[in-house]
Amino acid sequence: DLAVVGISELATPEGRSARLGSDLGRLHTIRDAAVACRAGNFVFVGTERDFRLGVTMTPGGRTLDARGATVLPGFVDSHTHLPFAGWRESEFNERLCGATYSEIAARGGGILSTVAATRAASLADLALLTRARLDAMLLLGTTLAEAKSGYGLSAEAEIKQLEALRLGAAGHPVQVVPTFLGAHTVPKERRDDRNRYVDEIVNTMIPEISRQKLAVYADAFVDAHAFSLAEARRVLEAAAVAGLGVRLHADQLADDGGALLAAELRAASADHLEHVSDAGIEALAVAGTAAVLLPSATFFLMSKVKPPARRLIEAGVPV
Repeated sequence: DLAVVGISELATPEGRSARLGSDLGRLHTIRDAAVACRAGNFVFVGTERDFRLGVTMTPGGRTLDARGATVLPGFVDSHTHLPFAGWRESEFNERLCGATYSEIAARGGGILSTVAATRAASLADLALLTRARLDAMLLLGTTLAEAKSGYGLSAEAEIKQLEALRLGAAGHPVQVVPTFLGAHTVPKERRDDRNRYVDEIVNTMIPEISRQKLAVYADAFVDAHAFSLAEARRVLEAAAVAGLGVRLHADQLADDGGALLAAELRAASADHLEHVSDAGIEALAVAGTAAVLLPSATFFLMSKVKPPARRLIEAGVPV
């Protein structure tokens, strides 16, 4: 019921699991190709000549002409923040003028700036923002995205973000995998009693989000400005008990041991990793935890330290 013809080159990675090391470069390519689908499933991938000989379209079936383009799988964007309000583009100029991440955060910028805007936004507005971002992603070839909360930092606002994600993604062609990131940073009103905020994440947010099936994963940010290893461990162990998968913002601004914790918890991913240690890389490889690298975040922060993609690949970490 759907065919794509006129394909100059079809390219797809080989295998059905994460590629490691040099296998990341293995592609299966077909020149002068065609693809046919039925009821959302691929039923033919091959040359257009074989397609013409062996495939019959159902009445009313749709045929698209790729007009000499390349056809490849949709992108999987494995680290996004979609249901938020507000922008922080002015901070990029501040960094160009020499301000550090810590200085901007200390005066209420950074994550807390977006928290204020997101808390003020309605559920309906956040859902509309989410859908508009999914539309833009689809136009650029993304077909599946992991999407985090983390800009509410209270039970009510975190749940609002995840509800907005569910509403905004309903029926959209981009498939969305929701992640709860209540442990993104400690909200301003809890800075004097951070233990109480961790208690709220563990005892209130995670059970309710699990009960409502609002998230598939839980995430935590290990950093001097966010959460300690012990706090992140407590949050993520509680999430695992509640049936959520585990992810971790790790070693972004310093070697905080986040990669080691991610490996110990058998996390699905350790994200950022600009400052990951050799021991952290080895542990990720043994655990099979994926490294999710975000070079655009490095650029925005004006950091001279880049994600160590080559070291991770050569060590056998899925990247």
